[in-house]
Amino acid sequence: MVSFSGTLASFSGASFRGLGHYFRGLGHYFRGLCLFSWNLGLFFRGHGHFFRGLGHFFRGLGHFLRGLGYYFRGLSNYFRGLGHYFRGLGHFFRGLGYYFRGLGYYFRGLRSLFQGPR
Repeated sequence: MVSFSGTLASFSGASFRGLGHYFRGLGHYFRGLCLFSWNLGLFFRGHGHFFRGLGHFFRGLGHFLRGLGYYFRGLSNYFRGLGHYFRGLGHFFRGLGYYFRGLGYYFRGLRSLFQGPR
């Protein structure tokens, strides 16, 4: 009888120990599952940040290149405007030359009017 109750006690201890190991294993399983899903989330979050950063980089590159295009277009327009300015200046001085030449012809005609033909 003593041995039976000892066996029962040892059986119940072993079963409780087995039950403890089972729940402990279950805990480790769920902990591993949680950590796995957590790491998966961090992985995708990290990749999300990476791709978002990549997107911002290319967006910034696009804006930079567009700005560079505008800069060179503006530079080209500046030199074109400068060319137009100097062309206009040339026309102004040419017109001034024609004005003074015409003035010369006017005074020569006026003189010939008062002096008669040569």
